Amino acid sequence: MSSLHLSTYKKICLSMIALFFLLQLSVPRLQRDVWAQGTPDDGIDLIILLDQSGSMSKGSAGVLPTDPDNLRIDAARYLIEYLAFDNKSVNPQRVNRVVVIGFGTYAKMLVNLTPLDSEENVERAKELIVSDNLGKTSFISALEKIRDVFPLATDAELVNNTRRRIVVIITDGEPNDYRAEDDDSGYQIEDYFAEIGDYYEQELGIDNYPLYVVGIDKYNKYWDNGLKVEPWWNAIASPNPSDPNQKHTFQALNSNELTGKILDFLCPFLGEVGASRDCRIVELGTHFIPPYADMVRFSFFKYRDDSEISLYLPDDPNRTAPIPPANGSHAGGTIAYDEHDERTESYQIASPPAGCWQTSRKGDGRVDVLTDISFKNSLEMTEPSAPHPQLEPLQLAFKASYENGNPIELQAGFDIRFEAQLFDPEGNLVATPVIEPDRNKGVYVSTNDLQTPTAGTYTGNIAGFVDIPDTFGCFQPENPNDRTLRLFDIPFEFEVSNPSMQLSYPNSAHLQYTPLDKIVIDAVNADGSRIQLPETPAWSTEAMLLAPSEKKVATQPPVWVAGSYKIAGPIVLNETGTYTVILTSRLPDGSVFHEAEAFFDTMQNIVLLNPPAVFPIHTPVLTTSVQLQDVNGQPIGEDNNFPLRLETVLLAPDETPIEIIPLELITNTVPGHYAAVTQWEFDTAESYSIQVTGYIQPQGGDLGQPGDVAFVKTFAVTGSDVLPRFEVVKPTEGLPIEANKYALHGGWAEWFQATPMAIEVELYQGESLANANAIFKGDLTELFIATIEDVDGNVLFENVPLTELPEGRIGVLASELMELKDVGDYQVRVHLDGELLNGDLYEGVAPDVIVPFQLYETSLYRTVRVVVIILLTVLAIALVIVLGWFIWGFLPPYPQGTLIAKTTGLSGETLREFGINRSGLKKKKVVIRKKNIPARLKLDRIVIRRATQIQSKRAKPMLAKSKGGSGREKIIEVEAYSKDDKKKRVASGKLYGSRGNRVPCSQRTDDGKKYEFTYKQ
Repeated sequence: MSSLHLSTYKKICLSMIALFFLLQLSVPRLQRDVWAQGTPDDGIDLIILLDQSGSMSKGSAGVLPTDPDNLRIDAARYLIEYLAFDNKSVNPQRVNRVVVIGFGTYAKMLVNLTPLDSEENVERAKELIVSDNLGKTSFISALEKIRDVFPLATDAELVNNTRRRIVVIITDGEPNDYRAEDDDSGYQIEDYFAEIGDYYEQELGIDNYPLYVVGIDKYNKYWDNGLKVEPWWNAIASPNPSDPNQKHTFQALNSNELTGKILDFLCPFLGEVGASRDCRIVELGTHFIPPYADMVRFSFFKYRDDSEISLYLPDDPNRTAPIPPANGSHAGGTIAYDEHDERTESYQIASPPAGCWQTSRKGDGRVDVLTDISFKNSLEMTEPSAPHPQLEPLQLAFKASYENGNPIELQAGFDIRFEAQLFDPEGNLVATPVIEPDRNKGVYVSTNDLQTPTAGTYTGNIAGFVDIPDTFGCFQPENPNDRTLRLFDIPFEFEVSNPSMQLSYPNSAHLQYTPLDKIVIDAVNADGSRIQLPETPAWSTEAMLLAPSEKKVATQPPVWVAGSYKIAGPIVLNETGTYTVILTSRLPDGSVFHEAEAFFDTMQNIVLLNPPAVFPIHTPVLTTSVQLQDVNGQPIGEDNNFPLRLETVLLAPDETPIEIIPLELITNTVPGHYAAVTQWEFDTAESYSIQVTGYIQPQGGDLGQPGDVAFVKTFAVTGSDVLPRFEVVKPTEGLPIEANKYALHGGWAEWFQATPMAIEVELYQGESLANANAIFKGDLTELFIATIEDVDGNVLFENVPLTELPEGRIGVLASELMELKDVGDYQVRVHLDGELLNGDLYEGVAPDVIVPFQLYETSLYRTVRVVVIILLTVLAIALVIVLGWFIWGFLPPYPQGTLIAKTTGLSGETLREFGINRSGLKKKKVVIRKKNIPARLKLDRIVIRRATQIQSKRAKPMLAKSKGGSGREKIIEVEAYSKDDKKKRVASGKLYGSRGNRVPCSQRTDDGKKYEFTYKQ
């Protein structure tokens, strides 16, 4: 039953759970026949609530987890497995189902309601149950999830006894939900359990949903010695049918206790409705089954019909749990049961565990037992699976498996001992491999260093043995002194080949912006996979690096490090193209062992951002900028360890340098952006060149030092007398802001109309003014766009179009800004963007022109404007007074009185009274802010207005036509807004001063109480 790779604790747990459940499912055939004809039984719904809180699997700082071995996961899976076994083999007339809900801070469905009527469903359900950390521990959320799965209407099945349901909570017992974080909640442990008990009684019910609680708390932090939660669970859980004073609540301190007590409560449910169970055991007989057998068959021949046979696994020496007389499984394989007639029955066990199996009989009469054992095992070499590289340390690997392909795992007490030999291509014995189990099941590997010094076909043989310990007294070999069994004996062979070398770094084109930090060359197998050579290889290696021009580049000698040859950098690669690495390995006698070439590319991907490739003559190139990019065209920055220094030079058409200017790195923008302020102009319509040179500075060196040339990039730029250019003539281009001054007002005739701000540009082609229609096509109003900014660059007006003047001035476009009416300092930015007649786009060719200017007021305009403003203000006040007289009668609708917030009900609790307009300053709208509202109400603000006046003493109230009167009541409108969502209105309505009506609030107080608003006038 045990597995090779399970811990001892988990071994015992799984095997004991399996055996106990198998025992409980083993029932007399006569009883099964009676049950099939008895009370209708559609099956069992097993509801497993699995505690997935942090305390179960993670613990906390300095505190160990309560279930570090995931015992809860194994228990849940085995509950499913054996409920499915009952469904299939014991009570096939029913359909058992399972649902598994994990819970922590919230409930999470692990397994939806699943019928256990197929192997696929069972295995899928078990796979879905995994350990998780869901935070805190809210049992209520898990219980609420039950009602989502089983609505109230489904409880009719339980009343009619057609189905039964069981709720099993597997937990460390401690309730701890989100309210524990609220210091004002006041929740204690008794409050949590009272809530759990009340919910269970009211929403589910112990009769319909019997509750069982399994406590898994390995270090007893909460269950008994810790928080002592067991009595609280006892108050909620179902009573034991055989002992009403005993609750179905228990703590599992070890696997035996867990399986035994789970057996107690599950046994009554696995039988048919109203059926009893008989689990008595009688001792008799032992039989030795060798380890690693493929199949064993136990056949029983009974001399009397009333004899009952029990079969026990080897790890059950005390015969506590017989194998059920039905099809099933054990930890290593399957069990097939067959009852031929009243006196003959058999068990066929696949992959049976080795040891002393036992049989017993209940009743009288002789029973003959026949065991038939078969071996269908194989051992095959899996490594090396391809030609092995010469001189790489060799590791052999073998896989042991059954006929069905399942791995043969080591059985406890029966380790496999291997003997192997390895021969070189000449037939000489070169090694005796030591074979040991690998961490992979059924795999065995060599653990000593094996060398293959020559190429060719290597051969070998391997045999496997198992020694039977003396403790197995039931093993009776023909030779009492020979307790060894031979399991395997096979030959094997494999090929050894010379290794190859492959460049693994750089693995893509190297950018010349930085030195190459290293070159890495791997030893690879014939299929290209990387291999490990000795840390101290038996050969020497030298390397040579050639530039694209075949020039030799100086490098450090290669060093063998961690399975690769490494040539240390930095290596400056200033040529663009393909570099060649030649690696030569020599044996101690000087002969070449291996020679390989590897290649990698270098590149620089620099883009000239400004100026464009074609630029108008007599137009200043104000900025020259470039962008460094990677192989994918994405911006890339420099390496801080190797700073770049860039400079640019303009070359005349005859390649005479005009000016060398350093390019500065532009920060706070995309990486790799370099720019310089220039005043270059192209005087003729010829081809110029802009050359950019990059220097790699010595590591930690001064940027002023020359450094090594990393790259040289040349861009062609052509001067054009066809491309247009423009000059801004108003405001006057080239004048400072103090000289570009314009008055806002021109005289008495323009008191009420500001003088428009004029913007004018002149469009040139070559040396002459040009008609825009002769250069551009499309809408000319979109050709020049002006943007007005303040002196800080903030945009005030944008996308102002310039149009040609109607007076017929060729090449002049203008606009007038009526909206610019404030004094101050400004600047106008003029941008040219259009489509030339040949279809080329012009955007960005000519740089934007920025001209500063100033607007000011004349003294006369300022005086008249002040007088007009005063007159208009007096007139507006008078108009408001007149309107107030006719509409409001000088009695603005001030809200007055007291607004009251109280809990709902006849005897509701007053939560707060708010006085309205109690101060001397009356307001038409009163806003009560959050700081004056009790936090308990969870409100951001309350808005109060006076509502329309109503005559209250009439049978049918109507609008009042005048103010005052003793018979009038006050009416206010109330709006309240939530603190959590300040835009969400949670209360709204009118309140009458003498009617006692209420405005409810759609949210509750912070302690869950409903509340409302009332009003006293």
